[in-house]
Amino acid sequence: MPEPMKPLAIIFFVIGVSGLVVRAEAASVAAEPGAPGGTIPPRYSAVSSAVMQYRWFKFPALGVITVDVPKRHFALVGLSQIGLTVFELSETGGHLKSRMPGTLLKRHPQIAEGAAADVRQMFFDLVPPDRARPLPRPRGNATVFRIPAPGGTLEYRFETKTGALLEKRFSVPRKFFPGSRVVWQVLFEDYAAVGRNSCPRIIRFKQRARHYAIALFFKEIRITP
Repeated sequence: MPEPMKPLAIIFFVIGVSGLVVRAEAASVAAEPGAPGGTIPPRYSAVSSAVMQYRWFKFPALGVITVDVPKRHFALVGLSQIGLTVFELSETGGHLKSRMPGTLLKRHPQIAEGAAADVRQMFFDLVPPDRARPLPRPRGNATVFRIPAPGGTLEYRFETKTGALLEKRFSVPRKFFPGSRVVWQVLFEDYAAVGRNSCPRIIRFKQRARHYAIALFFKEIRITP
């Protein structure tokens, strides 16, 4: 097992990343008409505050994130203030890795088992497939795409004016009542200009079936060519 990062190492890591990033400014960037969600960069790294929550227990951490959509790679590591790993989730070429040390999470292995597969929804497949068509009636200021998925329905909600992705969710039919229930959802909030791109500064993932959630509050973002 690798040794935990020391507090001083974390400080130098953040300083090193901060010197290379573009700071997110509070301004919106409009997407091209007909290209919802097309402004989020496919490759980036970031430093964020991260909070994992299981029921009423919360685990705050420093989040270190790398995303490379063309290579189908993401890594999200949460570090405590003393450099201990709170959680580590990643995927590379379809290979998932999930590590969550700690007594509470060890008593609930279902969280670690499904977390990487769930959290990948925060970073991958943020644009609906070409065959998807918007619903005929927008919901307020949002355009909605609804697509059949194995076992249920995948739904994307975009801001009509800018094309920014607001929500992505997966629902399944109810067993004994009409309608559907949400299994998981991702909320993308507070978009900001980062170079020529637009990135959400807050991403919230909620896994309703397993009763856990992860929230990322981006501090620094670096777009990778």
